[in-house]
Amino acid sequence: MKKSFVLFFIVIIVCTTLVSKELYTNTILKKINAKYGKFTTNRFLLLKEKINSVKKKSDFEKLKVINAFFNKVKYDSDSKIWNKKDYWATPYEFLAKDRGDSEDFVFAKYFTLVNELNIDSSKLFFTYVKSKQKKISYMVLTYYKTKKSIPIILDSINYKALPATKRPDIIPIYSFSAKSAGINKNQKSKFKASQSLKFRKLIRNINEGKI
Repeated sequence: MKKSFVLFFIVIIVCTTLVSKELYTNTILKKINAKYGKFTTNRFLLLKEKINSVKKKSDFEKLKVINAFFNKVKYDSDSKIWNKKDYWATPYEFLAKDRGDSEDFVFAKYFTLVNELNIDSSKLFFTYVKSKQKKISYMVLTYYKTKKSIPIILDSINYKALPATKRPDIIPIYSFSAKSAGINKNQKSKFKASQSLKFRKLIRNINEGKI
């Protein structure tokens, strides 16, 4: 499994705008409260409690806690939530709606780990995998302690943060990082071009505090 993830790993080069440091600011919480109400705001306050509880913990403890928190959100399709075929929601939209698809789970976990808990972004990758059992392709978040480490998989189907060696149920397809998200110039793929555009739009939406 380790070799498979390395072989399927693809670095896609392009410049992107970094998300500003703290995500769940008082300004954002006020906007959420005004739009969605106190009940929804309480979910964000609980997330902040979880973040504060692991700030001084190891990377793995941070991964476990944030993975478990977001995996309590309900899975649903973009067509049902947003009336769109494919939409990448901000962490604010995802948690406020309390529903999302695999990409939404991944991005919420990623930006929370990087921006709130100072996980090195170079250790995290967005990885598309195929479920052998469900016969579907979806996104997971992968964490590499070192470049040669077996990655830990943060999944929205299997709720536990497990190393790739304990996930024989999935097959890696390809990966990309936040800092290198874009089009691989050596491969002509409209699918990857559309992914790049959606990712850059996601970054803009987060920076603008889209809720």
